[in-house]
Amino acid sequence: MVLKEIVQTCSNAEVAKAALASIGGKFAEHVVAEASRSNLTPGMLTSLIVKEFSANASFDQMADVAAAASGTDQPVLSGLRQILIQSAASNLAPVEKPAPDRSCAASALTGRSPLTTA
Repeated sequence: MVLKEIVQTCSNAEVAKAALASIGGKFAEHVVAEASRSNLTPGMLTSLIVKEFSANASFDQMADVAAAASGTDQPVLSGLRQILIQSAASNLAPVEKPAPDRSCAASALTGRSPLTTA
């Protein structure tokens, strides 16, 4: 259910921009930087990632988002953050996913590690 809400709301660039700002911190700063490198606004990059996730994510990826959102005070933001983390590992967009040992993988576009697990 939360995944459907994330897709319905955060597929809009303005809503995605506000959600990213609500997540905040270094995580959001790195998404903003990656958007700039991609010549997109942060909201547009985030909305594109959400749309691609909706269209192409595996059952396991969707389950990971549901698990990340479950029991949190802000399930939409927690789920959105998980989608953004997963996006590079799935080749959906230029945002990286932390490796199982909590270290960061390289960005799909830049070869650098733009996101932290802040």
